[in-house]
Parts: sequence; C-alpha cells; structure tokens
Amino acid sequence: MEDKRYRFWDIIIKGIGIVATAATIYFGLVNFNRQRVDAAELEFNRNFLKMQTEVYGEVCKNAGAIASNIEDPKAFEVEKNHFLGLYYGEMVLVEDPSVDSAMRELKSYVEIVEPRDAHMVIILKRKVIELSEACKASLANYKSAISK
Repeated sequence: MEDKRYRFWDIIIKGIGIVATAATIYFGLVNFNRQRVDAAELEFNRNFLKMQTEVYGEVCKNAGAIASNIEDPKAFEVEKNHFLGLYYGEMVLVEDPSVDSAMRELKSYVEIVEPRDAHMVIILKRKVIELSEACKASLANYKSAISK
C-alpha cells in the first residue's frame, strides 16, 4: 500500500514538474516575442521620426527660401518648383493632418501670390511661419508619443 501511495505522489509531482517546465518555456517565448515586436516597433518609429525630421527640415528651408526670394522671379520660380516637388512627393509619406493643412494652404497661396502686392507677400510669409510651426509641433507630438 505504501508503495502505491509513493508511486501516486511521484507521478503527480513529476506531472506538476512537466507542466511547470512547459509553462515556463511558453511564457518565456511569449515574453521574448513581445520584446522583439516592441524593439522592432521602436526602431521603426525612430527611423520614421528621423525621416520626418529630415523632410520637415527640407520643406521648411525651402518655404523660407520662397519667402525670401519673392522679389527675384527666377529664384522664386526655382524654389516654388522645389516646394511643389516636396508637396507631391516626400511630404505625403510623413506629414500629419496639421502639417498637411499648412502645406495645402501654402501651396494654394504660392500659386497665386503677386510679388508686387505687399499685403500678399506678408500673408505668404505668415503662411511659411505657420508651416514651420506645424512641422515643429508635429515633431514634438510624434517624439513624445514614441518616448512613452
């Protein structure tokens, strides 16, 4: 009788050991996979922020060149065409809604601005500043979102 009881508890303890080992392996794999996914997501977000920063920097620099070259028709046209290239190209990949709105407003205004009209020039410069501020806010929002 004692031998049967010993075998019974021996089997129970070994079974618990197997289940505990399997659970440890399972939870270890789940945790490892989650860490890999989190690391990949963090890396993606960092790369996106880097690309967004570069494109925003380029578009803000270009918008500033548009505003400062408004009295030089050739330079203005060159900068305007560069801006339109960014507008239809890279900016679409990284802009958020507020930057998109500022880009649309500036694009619309750049296409109609009359350099001899001082009032229009002031509005153009204000729109350039609004675009820069939207880019700055977008970067700050995205950076704070990925640092959490």
